[in-house]
Amino acid sequence: MREQHPQWRKVVAALALCVLLSACSDKQPEKPTEASEAIERETDLMSDPARAGPELEKRLAGSVSVDGGLLLVHADTLGLYVLPVSTPWTLQCTVGMSIVFGNSETNNNVTVNLSTGYIDPKNCDVLAPRIGKRLLAILGQDQAHSH
Repeated sequence: MREQHPQWRKVVAALALCVLLSACSDKQPEKPTEASEAIERETDLMSDPARAGPELEKRLAGSVSVDGGLLLVHADTLGLYVLPVSTPWTLQCTVGMSIVFGNSETNNNVTVNLSTGYIDPKNCDVLAPRIGKRLLAILGQDQAHSH
């Protein structure tokens, strides 16, 4: 009888473990699935430059503006940054697209993330110059280069 008792405990422990694991597995995938679906939608959008271009321009206009010689940058949830309109910037198009305002040597940068989806290098070749030119127009610097 002693031999049957430990086996019964093992069966109960195994069943309890199965119940716990199945309860946990029902709840955990929800958030990663929502996040992965959002990234998938964003990547799908970025795979079509005809759709991505206007959307990126809209996001840029919502994040960057100029008022009286001041560059106003709304950096995601970090708030508003006010910089000189002459602040240097770099547009990055790799995994996503972002614009970094400021000097990278001072670590005093402000980043505007325009996309978090994967952008194929051939689409970066189309989208990055388009967004760069749009930024120059916002900054009022496009006229200086057209002469």
